[in-house]
Amino acid sequence: TGEAMRTVTLYAPMSGYILMRNVTQGEKITQESNLMDIADLSRVWVLASIYEYELPFLKSGQSATMSLSYQPGKSYQGKVSLIYPVLEGGSRTVQARLEFQNPEMEIKPEMFAEVVIHADLGERLAIPESAVLSTGTRNVVFVGRDEGIFEPREVRLGLRLPDLVEVLD
Repeated sequence: TGEAMRTVTLYAPMSGYILMRNVTQGEKITQESNLMDIADLSRVWVLASIYEYELPFLKSGQSATMSLSYQPGKSYQGKVSLIYPVLEGGSRTVQARLEFQNPEMEIKPEMFAEVVIHADLGERLAIPESAVLSTGTRNVVFVGRDEGIFEPREVRLGLRLPDLVEVLD
């Protein structure tokens, strides 16, 4: 028409929630301008920091359970979708991306959560870590023989969990 339009209606390429508005009224926009960040929050990614010693237990596709502090007693079921290939040197952790369905929009961006990743370690002989006396060169446990009699035995240890340690030999 040769006349400037006072308002212009723009449509987003997808539906979702506006996470950030990158434009203000009166600002010039171009085709390359990113006006708003929009996200579909019906399925969310959760980044979990996995310690280096826990990596042997972690695989893509494993099931995971997540709980949020503001909803005690409620948990969400998801799975590991990606294990990042780089270890963070300062914390000695690897990031794992987990996916969870969010139909009620209860999980919000930037929330903190507690995540449990389920791993089947099979049957193993494990004892409390407090039962092992480590001298630096060998590990010793005391085994009850008869009533009141204990025998020291050197053991070779395997996997370590928070409260248990595997006995290999």
